[in-house]
Amino acid sequence: MRMDFSSSLASLITHKTEPVPIMTSPVERALARAEPKLRAGNFKGVLKELKPFAGRSGSPLPVLYLIGLAHHGLGQRETAHKFLTQVAKASPKAAPGLFARATIAMDLERFEEARGSLQALLSQQPDVPDLLNNLASCEQALGNSNTALAIWQKALALQPNHAGAAFNLIAELIELGQLEGASAQLDRLGAQTVGASQDLSALAARLHIFLGDFEAARAILAPWEATSDGSGPVCPEFVRLYSITGAVDQALAMALSVVRKNPTPLESALTLYELADRSAKPDKMRREALECARRIRRERGSANRMSAGATLALGQLLDYAGQHHDAGLAYRDGNARLAAALRSGGATYDRDAMDRYVAALEQWTPPAPVEEEGPSTPIFIVGLPRSGTSLVEQILACHSACQGLGESRALGTIAEAIGLGTFDAPYPEGLKRLNSLSPASRAKYRQQYIDAVGGTKPVLIDKFMLNAVFWPLILTLFDRPLILWTDRGFADNALSILSKSFHLKSLITCEPDSLVHYHQAMERALKATMTTAPNRIYRLSYEGLVGDAAQEIPKLVDRVGLPWEQACLTPQSASRTVATASSNQVRVAVNSRAVGRAEPFRGALPELFQR
Repeated sequence: MRMDFSSSLASLITHKTEPVPIMTSPVERALARAEPKLRAGNFKGVLKELKPFAGRSGSPLPVLYLIGLAHHGLGQRETAHKFLTQVAKASPKAAPGLFARATIAMDLERFEEARGSLQALLSQQPDVPDLLNNLASCEQALGNSNTALAIWQKALALQPNHAGAAFNLIAELIELGQLEGASAQLDRLGAQTVGASQDLSALAARLHIFLGDFEAARAILAPWEATSDGSGPVCPEFVRLYSITGAVDQALAMALSVVRKNPTPLESALTLYELADRSAKPDKMRREALECARRIRRERGSANRMSAGATLALGQLLDYAGQHHDAGLAYRDGNARLAAALRSGGATYDRDAMDRYVAALEQWTPPAPVEEEGPSTPIFIVGLPRSGTSLVEQILACHSACQGLGESRALGTIAEAIGLGTFDAPYPEGLKRLNSLSPASRAKYRQQYIDAVGGTKPVLIDKFMLNAVFWPLILTLFDRPLILWTDRGFADNALSILSKSFHLKSLITCEPDSLVHYHQAMERALKATMTTAPNRIYRLSYEGLVGDAAQEIPKLVDRVGLPWEQACLTPQSASRTVATASSNQVRVAVNSRAVGRAEPFRGALPELFQR
């Protein structure tokens, strides 16, 4: 996350509507010389100009403000906070004081406090791209991804070449799996801009790695390879690329450098541990990785995504080491930190609203089925996250007639437009609106869905698992849909969710009791589907699939209504991109290694076994 504390923000201290007086005193002349230096990033020059005036009693606030920003620009945060605190106390509601408070709060990862100061500041000066970038970064840290995306886009509309906003927007789009959007943003920046910046080169390489274009990623990183010592933003991408392409020795060497020198090397620490057995000093590699995660957890606040990510990474490292009880406690702690961050950002999960919706859904009567020949389409693969939905999509997408759409939000967008609500807060009143939709409206929304997902093949596969709560919309809009329910043992499924730091995290995937409630609600919803529309739902056991793939995969293909194709038995060989938390798992042959994985965690996470 890149934040901006200087540049156009320096203008906040001199923003006036009246004419600016002629600078006559020494301090006024020094300020006039220092401000353009701050804008240019010449922080030492700022200090040289203003330090003579800083030690005096009653130093002017603009002097303290610019000195604080200059120290911040030099990475001297404790010194910066000393000066900025004086500014914040002296002018708590003026622009310099508000920005000083926001700067300190963001440094300390008190993102809710920083958001408040930035919002107050933007009410005074609404079109400052640097401020918008910082506000979006706060929203992202608090779990409000959609809000953050909109604010970054506004910042770029005001200043198209704003590097910080562009970097953050692209990084978030990649994390969300919106690879086309990320690619379009990189194209706008231009190849020359990307190649000239380590930050943007790292993002471009990451995007191509996610797209499976390893040669393109290698070409982007090549100019930085000779000078990469572990501290730059491209270094974790080298680790990622080396690991994926089998360059183990290079991956280990770079991961070790990153763990020692990079401030937030969580993924590299995990890679280091995973590859430790293939090094000459495996125990040393494991110790380095564990200490890295512990260090980041100590240094970060308690209720934000970074501290949560570090704690979950520590849990994974302990898990790899076979220390399952301690790993389970770390998973619990990491998710509690993330839930606190999400709640401080305004996230909620209304259990009563979900119960009312499911109760209404159980009484809902679907429209009369349309009898048409042909395979089922679209296929909506639903279930909890980490229940095998990516694997099932990958299997079906190997068929020449099928197009995998990934985790499309298109159905949710239509549900909100109709008034059904959102994925985790559907409105029971919205079901009545479905029955009143005219044939023309149904056709309009059906075409809107096809256009949104870019469907080109006969059978479309939408695997956004939370579509489960909108099965009435599916049955209303489409003539031959199939709801494919991947059903995995709850304890294994829940552990896989709680142990993974993936971007879809919400309260229902980081609070065990909310996860239990949502799973029960989803089961009720899908069982209602089996009663009211049995020919439009297929319940697929994850354990059955991975235990006997040779028998279950042909049955699945037949249920969809397609002729058999042998490629479906080897989904690991498919070249298509999988931009989800299961992207690594679908690259190996179907196996049952994850069945029963939760059992060693029974002591640390007993609630996973109590439903």
